[in-house]
Amino acid sequence: MRRHALALGVAAAAAYLIVAAVTFEAGWLPSRPLYDGTVPPEPYRFVDPPADLAAANQPPLSKEDIAPLGAEGFPGATVVTDDNQAFVIFEPDGVTQPAGAESVKIAIEPVDPETIGDPPEGLGYDGNAYRIEASYQPSGDPVEITADATVLLRYPFSATTILRRDGDVWTELETEPGAGLDLFTKTDRLGVFVPAGLPFHNPSDSKLTDIIYAVAGLLVVVVGVVLGRRRTSLKKQQARLRAMGKKAKAPRPE
Repeated sequence: MRRHALALGVAAAAAYLIVAAVTFEAGWLPSRPLYDGTVPPEPYRFVDPPADLAAANQPPLSKEDIAPLGAEGFPGATVVTDDNQAFVIFEPDGVTQPAGAESVKIAIEPVDPETIGDPPEGLGYDGNAYRIEASYQPSGDPVEITADATVLLRYPFSATTILRRDGDVWTELETEPGAGLDLFTKTDRLGVFVPAGLPFHNPSDSKLTDIIYAVAGLLVVVVGVVLGRRRTSLKKQQARLRAMGKKAKAPRPE
């Protein structure tokens, strides 16, 4: 009875391994984060949501704000999208103040990163890209930064870094984790930023075959062990039965 239960347990565990490995590697069951605390964060708003999240997805929000310039210089500014998915923070006196400039207009716009270019090798996009721009008013000329700005981006799954688009390539920035599902970085220029992490796995015949072979090999080993123990047990039982039989046939002393 115990051996039968063990065999069933091994079979169930192997079946679980097969399903888990295949679904994860094929991307059929992409991982979702586990949240600390009792109140989960608001659902992430995608520009282009994954198929399984499209029905409930809300469009992400952009933001524009005006920071004044005056005789006392630039006071600094913090601009946050209303869905709290992207922040930019400018340090006091962190931009130059050209003659005639009255204020700085700061804009944050969500963008589908797939429309910009492929991610670096070994990384995958994890959420929206955000175009962050600042311009002097009323001229509209781009702002010249004199102190690093801070960019904070929220991500939906498991990002580990922030990328900045520099020309035709992505630059991986030195990134720190925030308080929740967010990352922040310092940057000496504005542009397009996106959270990134390990890529989600796409279906691949070769990968699936490797997984199936690996799990099948594991099953062979486990079944071999179970059958080997069963044969050993049977041999012991047969030996005991033969010993009992010999005792029963032995003549009794008169």
